[in-house]
Amino acid sequence: MINILKKLCKDGNLIAIYTNRSYYDKFSVGYILAVTEENILIQSLSPRGEFDGYSVIKTDSVYRLETDEMYLDKIRRLLALKGYNNEFPAIDTNGDILINIINYAIGNKQIVTICIDEDASDIIGYIVDFTGDKVKVLQVSEYGQNNGETIFPLQEIIKICVNDTICMDLDILYRNN
Repeated sequence: MINILKKLCKDGNLIAIYTNRSYYDKFSVGYILAVTEENILIQSLSPRGEFDGYSVIKTDSVYRLETDEMYLDKIRRLLALKGYNNEFPAIDTNGDILINIINYAIGNKQIVTICIDEDASDIIGYIVDFTGDKVKVLQVSEYGQNNGETIFPLQEIIKICVNDTICMDLDILYRNN
């Protein structure tokens, strides 16, 4: 699978990526920006054909990819009609892309969504401490309010998203409490 992912990254194809076998109809859409043995960096797109942040997912969690299908054609058309120009905040694609996205979120004070268990609720909030193997997050509720802190090992991260529309909305609510 990794060779296919690297080819899709090189070719710049819009893709649908499936990672959760329990929810086979749930997938991410976007462009692969980087692939390593451990992780994939994706520039995500919303169902409305708009930028929806960046995601890093574990490479070995990918079980299915789609490249040429009607839904992706709809997204491509929306991108073209809306004048998509790919000018979004840059994420470092060199080195450890998981560490890079964490450092990006910390440096830009961005809310993240972190999945450490496919069958549990995501952790949403600001990364307030990162010490190499532990991540500490100030959690933000769905109403934009402080929801306590949590700490977990870095290797538990299955997926992390930053700059998506949900996180940006929560950031606005939290900063204006």
